[in-house]
Amino acid sequence: MRRRRIGIAALVACLGWLGPAVALAQQARPINVDVTVSQISQQPGPVDPRASRLDAQLRGEFRYESLRVLQQKRLALDLN
Repeated sequence: MRRRRIGIAALVACLGWLGPAVALAQQARPINVDVTVSQISQQPGPVDPRASRLDAQLRGEFRYESLRVLQQKRLALDLN
């Protein structure tokens, strides 16, 4: 009988400790990431309007004549 009480007390203690961890895991939301695959080139051409922010960041770092967006995706990444 004493073993059963100790076992039940240990189980209750474990469940009490796991409760907050389970709650946090259930509340964790995925992280949304926007991915843009672009091509920069020395060939004359336009800058894709969808890449205007990227162009502003890269213009001072690289020399290129054209920039175009090849693909855009939004990914939802789970934690861990």
